[in-house]
Amino acid sequence: MEQGAVRNGIVSFFLGFVVAQAVWWFAAGGAGAGTAGAPGLPFILLDVVEILVASACFALALGLIARSQGLRRTAGEILLAFVAGATTSTVAAPPSALVPRLFAGDAQFLVDIFAAAVVSAAFGWLVAAAFSNRLASSAPAP
Repeated sequence: MEQGAVRNGIVSFFLGFVVAQAVWWFAAGGAGAGTAGAPGLPFILLDVVEILVASACFALALGLIARSQGLRRTAGEILLAFVAGATTSTVAAPPSALVPRLFAGDAQFLVDIFAAAVVSAAFGWLVAAAFSNRLASSAPAP
């Protein structure tokens, strides 16, 4: 396993998530995020926690699979991790104005954070599986 491959994957996922969040915030025009269209401090803090939790779950899944199977260092892995971050952001937690609310207030952010954690862990596993070096069996080929 190359440490650089794991590091690059994690950084790419994080950047993809942040870029997608910025695009969604811009598309939503900040509606529902705070007063007068500007995001409030609690909204921003919870979003930071969401990004950190999602990135940590992605890193954990990526690291566990990479440790057992090895991870090749390729440009495709970086791009796929970036897309995984953007997709996780879009699927799990676009701005409040764009998703149906299950709960009132900040309780919805807990749902968003949990969803981001689950989706990002799944993407971490997929990225590692796509770029892993399968260990050769010890039996000689005929």
